[in-house]
Amino acid sequence: MRYYGFKLGTNVEEIKENAKIELQHYGYDNVLESINSYMYQNMKNNRMFLVYREEDNLISAIFSFDEQKLSFQNVYEGILEMLRDTFGIKQVKVEPFEITMHQFMECFLECKRRRCFDYSNRIIESSNLWIYYYSCMNDTRPFPYDFKERIISEQECEICSIYHRDFVEELRNIKVHANLSEYSGNMVHYVISSRSVEAAGEMTEVLVQNLRKANRINSRRMEIVSEIEPDLFRKNNHLEEIIENSYGGVIVLDLSEKFGYDPVDYVMASQYLEKLIKKYRNQCLFVFTYDMDHPGFAYYLLPQLKRYMMTIMLREGTGDRKAAVDYMQRLIEKS
Repeated sequence: MRYYGFKLGTNVEEIKENAKIELQHYGYDNVLESINSYMYQNMKNNRMFLVYREEDNLISAIFSFDEQKLSFQNVYEGILEMLRDTFGIKQVKVEPFEITMHQFMECFLECKRRRCFDYSNRIIESSNLWIYYYSCMNDTRPFPYDFKERIISEQECEICSIYHRDFVEELRNIKVHANLSEYSGNMVHYVISSRSVEAAGEMTEVLVQNLRKANRINSRRMEIVSEIEPDLFRKNNHLEEIIENSYGGVIVLDLSEKFGYDPVDYVMASQYLEKLIKKYRNQCLFVFTYDMDHPGFAYYLLPQLKRYMMTIMLREGTGDRKAAVDYMQRLIEKS
């Protein structure tokens, strides 16, 4: 699923004045509830829309859609058409921006607190917001791993690390070989070794930014799975749901062993991950990270992956910072 937020330039009084329907038939005295109820009843399948807050003549809204069946443009234009024709809302003050599943859930919960809809279970199902149940039902760690989401910034990262020349060459190669077709698969995946979590994160962000600009991935949403427990495969872990829900995006798997375990404990976990990666390798871009001094269970997993998918090895560089920056600049200029 893809999740977006945006803001409409209107207020409740204007909507009451311009609406082409009897608002009280859909939400009694709550205009936002009326909009949500009408939109839910009249929108086509595989998409969801909610307004959840009015503030300073702005109405905040979110929407989601199944990117495997629909395009952003068709969904967004359809929403605007319904808002214009039914409620007289013609102005968008803040254009749509991609958000994470967690952010979508926070907006959904605010909408629920404000009593702006009356069909929460159906919204959760339609938006594939499965994480809502597990976040609310589990007081302890809900998954046998740490799970975070990020939206990669559209603003280019500054060169603030000493990149290895292979990494610089790959950035240049991505730029030169942009995807100009409708192909949405992943020809290659990446392995990043570094000596710190910060360096691996920085390299991953730069890599993903360049892949997105080259149309090699379709989303700026990045799912990060780390601190994986060895008995991952024995539990209802929901990892496959995370991967399925990130079609066209990036899945980062940190292969460092969790504190207190030995890499040999991860043999079964590696076999389980191998099956998932093999199944979804053409739907998501996988980035594998590990500490080059303590490779964790990368030792077991990565050789198996090479049998059916191409991986490019990248690593953190060392040496003179100025020389690295100058070298990268020269390569970019050549391209």
